[in-house]
Formats: sequence, C-alpha cells, structure tokens
Amino acid sequence: MISQQFLQRTILYPSSLLYTPDRFATFLVQQFGRQLRILHGFGARKVAVSNIGLLGCLPEITSVFGRNASGCADIVNNNVELYNQKLKVLIDNLNTNLPGASFIILNQTSISTGGPPTGLTIFDRPCCKVLPNTTAKGQCIRGQIPCNNRNEFVFFDNFHPTEAANLAIASR
Repeated sequence: MISQQFLQRTILYPSSLLYTPDRFATFLVQQFGRQLRILHGFGARKVAVSNIGLLGCLPEITSVFGRNASGCADIVNNNVELYNQKLKVLIDNLNTNLPGASFIILNQTSISTGGPPTGLTIFDRPCCKVLPNTTAKGQCIRGQIPCNNRNEFVFFDNFHPTEAANLAIASR
C-alpha cells in the first residue's frame, strides 16, 4: 500500500507522474551517455564516473518513506539500483565502442555498504537540528549549535555526511 506521504512527495516531482522508475532511469542514463560522448569528442579518454549511493538511507528520505530493518527506505534504494545497473551497461558500452575510452565507475553503493566506519555509531539522524517543511527542509537551523560528538554521526544534516563520514568514504 502506498503511503499518503509518498503520494504527497510524488506530487512535488512531476517526473514521477510522467515516467515509471525504470523509464526514468533509462532517460537519465541516456542523457548522461550523451554528455560522456561529448566529453570523449573533446578528447577525454580516462573518466571516473560515480554511480548513486544508497539515497534511501538519508535521514530526509527515511522520514518520508519509512525505513526497513537496516534503517533505509527500500523503495528509493530499489529505484537507485535501476539507475546504477543501467549506468554500468552504458559504461561498458562506451568502453567497447569509443576509441581509447577508459571510463570507470566509482561504486558508491559498495563504498557505503562496506561495514560501519570506525567510530561512526549514529546512522539514523543528523548531528544538527533541521528545518521542517521549508524551502531549506532537512538543512541545519541557522545559529543552532550542532552536536558536540560529530565524529560519531554519519550525517551532519538530513542530506550531507559529516567530515568523519567523508574521511571514511574517501579512505575506502
């Protein structure tokens, strides 16, 4: 059953009324493929491309769609996986068909599922108090003091990783 929050969120994004998740992933990858071919045409040969990580684990997303046993929103992560699979096919195709192309994928999903980074223990909420229902929804409230144990938090606000999380991701 689709939640009322999901329906309300869908209305904010007309793309979800125009495309199925699979068709939208196809559309995005086609557009990205055009851009990568243009880069190749300008002489780029070695290009690192990042796939999309587990967006369904962001505090903002789980506050709207709910969370599974692992703390994430399956519906969002499943849609992200559709895109990531199509991106892999695109990159393989470009490497096969463009002379000298060496495109690689930085697998954000693999990086973020490699086990909990040392010291990070709080995955399900942000370090700061966030703004509800505004144009800056999910971002820290200006002038508020964030948590004093930032090195334990994965998320600074409802979207962005803390410095400690970024360091853990970069080291992987």
